[in-house]
Amino acid sequence: MTLGSFARRRVLQALVTLLALTLVVHAGISLIPGDPVRALFGFVPPSPAELAELRARYGLDQPYPVQYLSYLTQLVQGNLGVTISFTPQPVKRVVAATLPTTAVLIGVGLLLQLTTAYGLTVLSMLRRSRLISALTWWVAVVATAAPVIFTAWALRSYFTRGYQGLDWFPYPFDGTAKAYVLPLIALVTMLTGPVVLLFRSELLGTLRSTFARFAMASGHSDLRIVSVHAAKASAGPVIAYLGASLGYLLTGVVIVESVYDIPGVGNLILDSVARRDRAVVVGGVLVISVLAIIGGMVADIVAAAMDPRIRLEGDGAR
Repeated sequence: MTLGSFARRRVLQALVTLLALTLVVHAGISLIPGDPVRALFGFVPPSPAELAELRARYGLDQPYPVQYLSYLTQLVQGNLGVTISFTPQPVKRVVAATLPTTAVLIGVGLLLQLTTAYGLTVLSMLRRSRLISALTWWVAVVATAAPVIFTAWALRSYFTRGYQGLDWFPYPFDGTAKAYVLPLIALVTMLTGPVVLLFRSELLGTLRSTFARFAMASGHSDLRIVSVHAAKASAGPVIAYLGASLGYLLTGVVIVESVYDIPGVGNLILDSVARRDRAVVVGGVLVISVLAIIGGMVADIVAAAMDPRIRLEGDGAR
């Protein structure tokens, strides 16, 4: 399979995934008990005329297949719908207002994860650092096993004032650089463990290869062999894993935003689920999913370009 056909196949898979995702989320929110229009009135009982007017305004008086097809039609035109409220706003604007905060968590989290995982893995593979190797392995195992919600809550409890902690970091989230520290630590802890274990396994296999033994015989230092030659040869499967785990990362972002009360897309989705604001939920999930799918697709293509075995495996699977 050529790289071009491999890329086209990944794009097609991404489009099918997005279509299926819109149906699952759209239908799932519709099945949640309760009436989003009635919830707008709180404890004040609305009149039947008011209910009928608002349901007609948001298309909730139509059969579900008609509602979904109407949503898809708007989506193709770039319209994510409007919020369910007395003063409706475009979902696109609401999601865009929260996207920068989430983008910072995702981008900086990925950068720190890659840097931390690379450094810890290289340290663990140096032959003169057996103690560091053992410690790194155990840290990676513990980080992999720890749920992100536990890590986030523990950091919040110990290092913020809200729970009689050390008051080193602000809570609730105030948008300062200091407020990002604990959420990023929780995300990096969640992501680094699996990458270190996978990268370490790939490096072990690479260091047993002929070219690695030739590099050792040529007099290259252990650090150069591990950090440059072997790391480059082992990067393909690691990059592919990073792309596949972007959905896991974004799930962690939603949890972390909830724990630290961060005004991001994840927190917006959770709040909208409670209000049964279907348009906002689907719009937020769609934006996050597009980020995950595009990132995963790019990672797959890069990994396939670096390691032709990935393309061959995809051809065999077909």
